[in-house]
Amino acid sequence: MENELIIYRIGVIVKMDTSSDRFVIYNKLRAIQDVIIVTPKDIERLNMRNTVSSEFGYVSIKFLSSTNPADSIKQIELAAIRGHETAKKIDGIIAMYYNPNKIEKI
Repeated sequence: MENELIIYRIGVIVKMDTSSDRFVIYNKLRAIQDVIIVTPKDIERLNMRNTVSSEFGYVSIKFLSSTNPADSIKQIELAAIRGHETAKKIDGIIAMYYNPNKIEKI
């Protein structure tokens, strides 16, 4: 029997290179397999952590998973940072921070 696809949501802090356009990065996140919606949110305290070489952004990511959602978001992170057979590495992303315990089923 096939596993049912379920939609989940998680908040992610994205550390980016300042030479990259954050909106291009967000659009490329949307192209990763199983990602449905990427919604940027402006969080002032993240802006205070920006440096000359890196900046931070917050996005809410809705994604599909048929198994363990923590594994699915980890695969999305790996696809963004290192690349994957279905997605090219996203230039400009340095790191993604999230708490897998905060994954919400929608």
